[in-house]
Amino acid sequence: MNLDVLIVGQGIAGTITSYQLINKGLIVGIIDNAIQNQSSKLASAIINPLSGKKWNQVAQFDTYLNDSLSNYKGIEQLIQQPVIQAKDHVYFFQNLESQETAKQNANSDWYTLSQDTLFKNIESPFGYAQIKQCYCIDQEAMFKKWRHYMEQHYYYSSNLFDYQALTYENKKWRYNDIRANAIIFCEGINALNNPYFNKLPFTQNRGDVLYVNIEQLDNSYIYSFKDRLVPIKDQLFWLGSNHIWDYNTLDKNLEWAESCLKNLEKQLPYTIQLIDHKVAERPTTVGQKPLALKHDLHPKMGLLNGLGTRGFLQTSTYCKILLEQMQL
Repeated sequence: MNLDVLIVGQGIAGTITSYQLINKGLIVGIIDNAIQNQSSKLASAIINPLSGKKWNQVAQFDTYLNDSLSNYKGIEQLIQQPVIQAKDHVYFFQNLESQETAKQNANSDWYTLSQDTLFKNIESPFGYAQIKQCYCIDQEAMFKKWRHYMEQHYYYSSNLFDYQALTYENKKWRYNDIRANAIIFCEGINALNNPYFNKLPFTQNRGDVLYVNIEQLDNSYIYSFKDRLVPIKDQLFWLGSNHIWDYNTLDKNLEWAESCLKNLEKQLPYTIQLIDHKVAERPTTVGQKPLALKHDLHPKMGLLNGLGTRGFLQTSTYCKILLEQMQL
């Protein structure tokens, strides 16, 4: 089988990379032996213009947003499935300090502060901010439908990728019966085992995520209390998450889950039903900077990884940068 580009991994990086290459008219294949609880699949999958707790706007947000919207809308057309939806993010201040920080940095183009009664049933003694230009991505539907699209129109394998089987011959990357002009690794946490990029500053953390059903809560908003609450489908919400850097297991952090639910119950007068509790390992880098790299020695080999909490916002732009480096 002859391909223009072989992609290893199909989280958010592999999905966006394959879409951009297909959009350029190239023949693409994906190999993805997805680990259970893949970090992309457990992420909150939102686009948010704010960075950190200081209420600063994400640098180059307009560029990231334009690239993201273009890619998600393009994917929607190919898979015949909506994947992105605009939803304001309602941030409930937990103390006067966070309220004052927002006041000092508030930009009316992006978010407004309020103490009105729009959310009168929610306990909010310090008021809230309603943040615009936010979006939810239905990553479960997108990943599933994109896999089906690749199986139907291009090449997709769910086998485990064997680095030892990869060779470079006659200006082609050879992997079993595949011949590809280029290869791009988008393998998330599995990049820690990649012998071609074993000198990069990779690190990792683990995080817990809860899935809760809240029948009476308006699902047309993203919410932030002490933790973030993101609508998924109907009255199912994503709740989380934590970041643990020093760990030995991926056992569920039941103490955190109990505390998370209790905090939410203090602010919501509704019945909260715990549906599931999952844990994932997240790939990241020292300094938490995304990696979009062409290999220094191996021709037509690249890597896209370490996109972190803003992966669903930044991936489209960093993918463009990588493909330009690789002249694809």
